[in-house]
Amino acid sequence: MSAVDAALREIEALCRAVKLDKAQSLADGLIEGLPVHDLEAWEGQIRAVFTRAFLKKRRNALLARLDEKLHGPPPSATPEPEESAQAERVEEEWLDESLRPYRTSATGTSSSGPPTVGTV
Repeated sequence: MSAVDAALREIEALCRAVKLDKAQSLADGLIEGLPVHDLEAWEGQIRAVFTRAFLKKRRNALLARLDEKLHGPPPSATPEPEESAQAERVEEEWLDESLRPYRTSATGTSSSGPPTVGTV
């Protein structure tokens, strides 16, 4: 029996004994301690044990950690700086276009101050 197989059996035994913190710690150590090529070889068995042994919250955290080790971190949800600058320019152009009718007086000249409500 290999060390990985023994660790997976121990994780399942700890979960059955409701020693979830120890089981999760062992699972974390397994993910962090194995080189990527070994994780790739054992990925199916590791996923099966995690799915069988852990409830949703711990299982999802461990599977996410496994995926990150195998495939790198997930893409960032924050836009790249140039995308952010472009979005800001588009927003400014839209705002300027939207406010243009309010900046023009009845005579057709632009006012330099903030828009005002017309009086009768």
